[in-house]
Amino acid sequence: NRLSAKKQRNLRAEFRKIEDLNPEIIVDDFSGIEEVFKLNSSRFPDSYLQSEAERLAWGDLLKLPYDWHLISIKIDNKIVAASLSVMYNNIYFYLINGADINIPNLGKYLNKINLERAIEFKAESWDAGLGDCNWKEAWHLDKIPQYLFKKD
Repeated sequence: NRLSAKKQRNLRAEFRKIEDLNPEIIVDDFSGIEEVFKLNSSRFPDSYLQSEAERLAWGDLLKLPYDWHLISIKIDNKIVAASLSVMYNNIYFYLINGADINIPNLGKYLNKINLERAIEFKAESWDAGLGDCNWKEAWHLDKIPQYLFKKD
C-alpha cells in the first residue's frame, strides 16, 4: 500500500518481462550458497562479502539451527539471482541478495519472491536490513538506524 498505483503497474510489467524468460525458482537448495556470495559481491562493489573471511563466517552461521531460506533463480540453466534469509521470532530477515545486472529488474523480482515468502510464512514483519543498497528507498521501506544513542 506504500507504492502508488503507477509504480505498482510498472512493477507488474517489469515482472511479466522476467516471467517471459521462464525463470526457475529454486528454494532451499543450499548447494548454491556460493552463488549468493558471488552475485552479491559482483552486484555491490562495497559488499562485505568481498572478503573470504566473511564468506567463511556465513558458512559457520548457516550451521546454526535456525530457519534459513535460500532462494535461487535460474534462467537458461544458470543461476542469475539468489538470496539468503532467515525466519526468526516471526520476522523474515532478508539478509543477502544478488542478481545479474545484465537482466533488467531481476533484483526487484527477487525482492518480490522474498516478500511473498514472508507473507506465506505469516511473518509479522519483513526486515530488509541496514543501508539502502540502491533499492530500498524505491520500495518505500522505513529507514532504521544501525545505532540509537539515548541519554540517561
